[in-house]
Amino acid sequence: MNKTVVTIVFLTLILGAIVGNILLAILAPDRVDQFNGAMVTILGVATAAVVTFYGLGQQGEKLKSIERNTNGTLSAMQMENTRLTNIIIEHGLDPREIPSIETRTMGQS
Repeated sequence: MNKTVVTIVFLTLILGAIVGNILLAILAPDRVDQFNGAMVTILGVATAAVVTFYGLGQQGEKLKSIERNTNGTLSAMQMENTRLTNIIIEHGLDPREIPSIETRTMGQS
């Protein structure tokens, strides 16, 4: 979302609210309060929408960055784990029963 376009749209909405407020103050002063309430609501909803869309755009950019940074890394790690598991199996061991590092170092003290 282009920041310039968003700024122009908001300035247009605010300018329309100001012009509408002046016209209503001259033509129908009893309706100025209703108009002001409606304009505040419209600007509030528009602000919430812009902030939400901007946040989603930023999140999308972060996800793309993470994807670029980890491209292929996970699959290479999985292939290496599979290769090492196959080596363990070739030596006649069960890879699920290999003791952890903590278990081996406890007995060697």
